[in-house]
Amino acid sequence: MTDAGHFAINDENAILFLVALSTALALIAMGTAIWAEYRREATLYLSVGYICGALAIAQVWLLASFVLGIIGVATVLVMRHGRER
Repeated sequence: MTDAGHFAINDENAILFLVALSTALALIAMGTAIWAEYRREATLYLSVGYICGALAIAQVWLLASFVLGIIGVATVLVMRHGRER
């Protein structure tokens, strides 16, 4: 028997692909929420998009989700504080 290789279709590779895809989509959602805040788009759902992205990251790595949540809150506070001047 030979090794199946990296691109074989099996359960382990499918789960790894889905975890990588969900992580990438979560990071894209978080980046889009910050970008929309930077552009001052008037919507209520900017924070919700960021929080959903952070919660999706929490499924993979809890500490990274916590750190990204703090970074996101700090970034939004800095952007909003700069607008008040």
